[in-house]
Amino acid sequence: MAVACVIVLSIVLYHLTSTDLHNGASRGWTVEQRGREHIWHVSSSYNYSVGLVWPRDADDDDDDRIMSQIDVMNVYARQKRKRKLKVILRVGNFNFENWVAGQEQFVRDKCPIMDCWMTKDQSQARDADVLLISEFHDSSRHLYLPKPRRQIWIAQHSESPLHNRIDTHSVRGLINWTASYRHDSTIAFRYGKMVPRVSATTTLTPGEGSVNYAAGKTKLVAWFVSNCNAGNHRLRYAQDLSQFIQV
Repeated sequence: MAVACVIVLSIVLYHLTSTDLHNGASRGWTVEQRGREHIWHVSSSYNYSVGLVWPRDADDDDDDRIMSQIDVMNVYARQKRKRKLKVILRVGNFNFENWVAGQEQFVRDKCPIMDCWMTKDQSQARDADVLLISEFHDSSRHLYLPKPRRQIWIAQHSESPLHNRIDTHSVRGLINWTASYRHDSTIAFRYGKMVPRVSATTTLTPGEGSVNYAAGKTKLVAWFVSNCNAGNHRLRYAQDLSQFIQV
């Protein structure tokens, strides 16, 4: 659901004008400085078909893109403005588990941005603001072309390229944004991540209260995987690696 919320915000931000974001009211914001910088950067640097729609800075290589996107979403949600409902057309069935049409899912999960309507009605192809694509083939082109000038096409993938179901030749020159687990995607999302289990208010000094998690371990590499027998032979790779280092 977080992915859908972020996509919604991306679409809404794209349709805003820079004058709308930089009017006198913006100078009175009381939110954190980081949030203000995010919004400013989106309005001043966004390009329709090239680059990221999210703010970037010198620390982005180490930044958590997911949290950056959520920061922007929360800041934008606090702004009171009249917004036009955007229509997101789902193209394909892959990676759309638990998908719900309309706005029900946004309301149910209390997404801070609810300005979009999800649909899989292909008759909306010409009028939709966005095509969210997980599957696309040459035989599908006639349903969506010619592409409306202001329509955004998003290629969505939660799997590796091995499971790609979008024919790249069929969408060449048509994709505006990407949504995947990759850090350099326009919209980045992933299954989850590992973080230290320490309170944000707790300060640990070396040797005091810290834990040596390597103590008692007999192997040098830990492997976290959901499917050992995938088509990319990841299990064989781990077995071959174990000849040189304990896994």
